[in-house]
Amino acid sequence: MKKSVIIIAGALAIGMLDVILKLLAITSFKPDSEVLSWPVDLALHKNPGITGDTMIPLFVVIPLTVVIIALLVRFAWLKRVANKMQMTGAVVVAIGAMGNLVDRFINGFTTDYLIFFRLSAINLSDILIVAGAILLLYYNESIPQSTK
Repeated sequence: MKKSVIIIAGALAIGMLDVILKLLAITSFKPDSEVLSWPVDLALHKNPGITGDTMIPLFVVIPLTVVIIALLVRFAWLKRVANKMQMTGAVVVAIGAMGNLVDRFINGFTTDYLIFFRLSAINLSDILIVAGAILLLYYNESIPQSTK
């Protein structure tokens, strides 16, 4: 249980840092259309869609995200005893998804600020989603323990 609490507390701290960095990006960072440093730079990228700037209207993305977060919370609740690390993974994904959901709701886009190789723009909420998904997959009961 301690490991789960530490991971979730860390994810919440990262989520709060993400809010601060998104605010800084909107108010202070140069736009990503300007010449950027290589391989990593801090710049404002307004992602109007989902992964890779894939355009999906907000009236679809926001309700879908709410449903996914609700399903993740339900899954976490059901796994709280049987598989604490899967519960933890679901909570971490939900925290990341909530960070991007709030951003979309307030700004109408997701604020990305970590620009890699002048090609890829992400934020800390995206990192939480990926890290949580890795935990979910790694601690999946259907994968034999000998392959982990």
